[in-house]
Amino acid sequence: MCLPSGRSIAQDGGELEVTVSIESLTSGHRVPTGFTPERQLWLEVRVTDDSGEEVFVSGDLDEHTNLRNSHSLLVQEGLEEEDPWLVNLQSINEAHGGAFNDQGAIEGEDGPFTHEVAFPFDATTVVRQSLLPGEVRTWPYRFDALGSGPYTASVALKYRNLPPYVLQLLGAEGAVGALKVFTIDTAEATTP
Repeated sequence: MCLPSGRSIAQDGGELEVTVSIESLTSGHRVPTGFTPERQLWLEVRVTDDSGEEVFVSGDLDEHTNLRNSHSLLVQEGLEEEDPWLVNLQSINEAHGGAFNDQGAIEGEDGPFTHEVAFPFDATTVVRQSLLPGEVRTWPYRFDALGSGPYTASVALKYRNLPPYVLQLLGAEGAVGALKVFTIDTAEATTP
């Protein structure tokens, strides 16, 4: 599986930077593996100040238990903000479209388009984001320091074999409660 292999938190004036690395401990396949457009492996990062007040969060779930990305109905309706920091190693189903012009380029009414779709059978491309065997990948999170330090970053590597939006789109909302989120590992770091 994968483990957070490194993490740090540092303050530079009015900004905090949390750096998280995860390492694939497999030698024979990518992580996640299997039907990767439906396998979610993501980082949940929470930062609290000296009073325990949360000053940053990424990788949290909306009230329908979806990640706050383009598949969240609440994000689509403008009721939740999309998580700009989300690290999710789930493969992306992309649909491309438009018509060919005289130069052979794809164009739509406003030019070529690409958008994410829920199901692979609607996609023209599946973009893998999974880790290669033995790969280490690092992500920096840089944001304004609110509250007062010291600050503590808590990181969790989470996995779910099927996202709720798939069941919701199939009209099987009643089965969403059976989905399990597994915490693979956790790590913590505090500013000096």
